[in-house]
Amino acid sequence: QIYVDTINCSKRNAYGEMVAVQKRVGSRGDIVAWHGYQSFAEGEVTPDEAFEIGKETARRMWGDKYQVLVATHFNTGTFHNHFILNAVGMWDGKKYDCSKREYYRLRCLSDEMCAREGLTVIQHPRKKRIPRPGEKR
Repeated sequence: QIYVDTINCSKRNAYGEMVAVQKRVGSRGDIVAWHGYQSFAEGEVTPDEAFEIGKETARRMWGDKYQVLVATHFNTGTFHNHFILNAVGMWDGKKYDCSKREYYRLRCLSDEMCAREGLTVIQHPRKKRIPRPGEKR
């Protein structure tokens, strides 16, 4: 089962509307969208709860400036949200600065919302990385 909603564009034509904004502002470059995600501990949320948290996260993170598609699903054993963000702002055409600062802003916002809901917040996150051949874990 998958849940889908959008912010600042329609579910029916999110891609077309994002492209139309890019063309209108003259910013149709190599990067047309950015992807982010938010996941929850196994068994901690229902699909509806994950979806509502995802929509609120997207609204608070990007809702006043960008078009965003939010999708919630369960293909990895835990509910998680995907955010597909138009690479340019819908009002000013400025490219989204997908930097470490923005990554941490999203993570902090997600952590804040999870803490508010009494959900698990990872205290010392580590990067997932597959070791190279011959390298120890």
